[in-house]
Amino acid sequence: MKHRIKTVKFKYGKDANKMLVRNLLKSFIGSGKMTTTEKKIKVVKKEIEKLVQLAKKNTEASRVSLKKRLADRKVEEILFKNIVPAFKEKVSGFTTLTHLVQRDSDGASIARLQWSVAIVLDKP
Repeated sequence: MKHRIKTVKFKYGKDANKMLVRNLLKSFIGSGKMTTTEKKIKVVKKEIEKLVQLAKKNTEASRVSLKKRLADRKVEEILFKNIVPAFKEKVSGFTTLTHLVQRDSDGASIARLQWSVAIVLDKP
């Protein structure tokens, strides 16, 4: 049992939760913004901070770790070509969280996550 380590649990199961977070990360890096429930946003924000820190190191070990976490070559290219140069001088705080209204259907808290600096993505 891991004491004092907070992990966010979704209702789908361990493997499905891992894939959910991976798909949310790919979606956010690809589009630059995301609007979903606050619980999912908090998980994605934490992971994005780690990924950008790894990408800024730009070593072989960090590239392998990114491949393992993202498993998508196009998303990795976007991360290295567009996002890392924008955050060269910045140490942390790569994303901005904005709280929105509650959803009418189930009352879930909705939030928006976006990059803290304007990033221009090259669309194919």
